[in-house]
Amino acid sequence: MPDELFLRELARNAIRNGTLPLESPVRMFSGPGTGAACGACSAPVSPDQMEIEIQFTALGDQRSFRDVLDRLRMLPDIPRYHLHMRCFAAWEFERTKVGHVLSQSV
Repeated sequence: MPDELFLRELARNAIRNGTLPLESPVRMFSGPGTGAACGACSAPVSPDQMEIEIQFTALGDQRSFRDVLDRLRMLPDIPRYHLHMRCFAAWEFERTKVGHVLSQSV
């Protein structure tokens, strides 16, 4: 697997290109890889590797947990991304670094 600096560069490019989002995920799961392509490096996450799945939703101004669940039932296509553990760490590092830089420039 590539070194940390290269993974961070891949994650940074994925954020710039819109392949991976900049915001925090709503939900995260981990487990054995499913063979899905990694959102950062594009290599498959094989079953012998640990996979992090991150999910995002546009929930808007929900007032309760029940509102969130009702809204999720209406959004069958929840944006989700599969990442190797190291790619997730690189994405998280770059996401928070980029977000910090953006908030300072506003």
